[in-house]
Amino acid sequence: MYAEELISDWNVNRQFSDKQLSSIFENSILKIEVIDYLKVNPNREFAQNFLERVLSKRREGSDIGTGDNIMFASYLLGLHGNVEDSLLIWRAKNVDFDAFCYVDIQLVVFAGVEETIGFFILLNTEESTKAAEYLKQCKDAGNFGDINEYYSAEQLPWWI
Repeated sequence: MYAEELISDWNVNRQFSDKQLSSIFENSILKIEVIDYLKVNPNREFAQNFLERVLSKRREGSDIGTGDNIMFASYLLGLHGNVEDSLLIWRAKNVDFDAFCYVDIQLVVFAGVEETIGFFILLNTEESTKAAEYLKQCKDAGNFGDINEYYSAEQLPWWI
């Protein structure tokens, strides 16, 4: 299983090569392997680093930093269920205007809509207050009506 090898390699070296990242993003079967592996073998640090690396590539203007890849990396992090990671996913969505428009807001609330809003309110920073307000607006607009389907264990999001 290449996903297991990739994650094991990261556990030793604590870095991803561009080739490794590209191999994941260019292969939908490998994407699913990575998701399945992390569901059974959670590795939050791997997922955090993976998203941060994709965001770094986005800032560099690399093709690795596409909106689809940001969404995939955010999804991997969300699989771990730690509401604290919603801030990193919010920052990923806000990396630039195009990402803000592209990245699904549903990725930010993987730990639950109310839980995420509450977490942002509790942080009480300018950034988190803006995030909480935006999430409240999205909730009121009905953006989270199908959130259970979005995170269903039986199906993957439409964009994977």
